[in-house]
Amino acid sequence: MRSTTEAIRSWHRRLMGTRGSVRARFSDEELSVIDRLVSEGIGTSREDVVRQAVGWYDDALKRHRVGKAIEDHYLRHPQTEADHAQAMANAIALTDAESW
Repeated sequence: MRSTTEAIRSWHRRLMGTRGSVRARFSDEELSVIDRLVSEGIGTSREDVVRQAVGWYDDALKRHRVGKAIEDHYLRHPQTEADHAQAMANAIALTDAESW
């Protein structure tokens, strides 16, 4: 028979799902930076700062990939003179429509 503590832990794991952990070693300088970020309110703990950094890094990579895809598209399909003329006409129409 399982103890009450074991049953509660098992229930908690099922409720929360499985989570992995990552062990990392940081230099004194890196820990100093992380601690400074915590003291500046970037995160509530070292763990929080590292978790946010992973999220920001992932977001930056996604944004870079989207930007690269847009750039690649424009390199494959450069803007024509007709495209430029239409863009200018749209810009002028939007400016004329302003109430200023």
